[in-house]
Amino acid sequence: MKKSDMDFAYIATGPSMKPTLCVGDLLAISVYGERKVVAGDVVLFASPIDGRKVAHRVIAVQKTCIRTKGDNNRSVDSWFLTPGDIIGQVVCVRRGKKQIRIHGAALGRLCVIKLKTIRFTEKSISFICGGLYRYLSRRQLLYGYSRLLFKPRLVIFNRMQGKDLQLVLGRNFVIGRRMPGKKWQIRWPFRFLVHKAYQ
Repeated sequence: MKKSDMDFAYIATGPSMKPTLCVGDLLAISVYGERKVVAGDVVLFASPIDGRKVAHRVIAVQKTCIRTKGDNNRSVDSWFLTPGDIIGQVVCVRRGKKQIRIHGAALGRLCVIKLKTIRFTEKSISFICGGLYRYLSRRQLLYGYSRLLFKPRLVIFNRMQGKDLQLVLGRNFVIGRRMPGKKWQIRWPFRFLVHKAYQ
């Protein structure tokens, strides 16, 4: 990550922007200065509710406010921001040894459409094949074979609310998560790869 690309860096801490931003990513932040905030940009700001720093995508720039939303969230953020609330734009991230450009403006909006298309496709396939998928997952018929090729590891994050458990393939591909006080959520179609204790 070049120093010229950023004014300062910030570590991503939550799942609301997955897969655009992942927990542990090093975010390069560029201060806007004279530039205008536009819809599609991923911006860093202090939450009006508790002051913690949040990186979300701008979905609308209106005359009196800026609206944001996490790429992985279903609903728009409840707050209304002003340009003065925006700390800067997320321009790229370092994830392990990879550096990933974070597109803003029109390209950023296209990235969101691509993400929604992928999720819709996953849900459609899951719905069509759901019965067979659930049967094979519960019976663990393929678990033994899948374990030879794929070995998910358990990663634990200590949060204020409790332990955040994640099942990870490879370096950082999260296939399952259990938030404090909730059940495991395993991403389709990875139930074949995990033991029934995680289902």
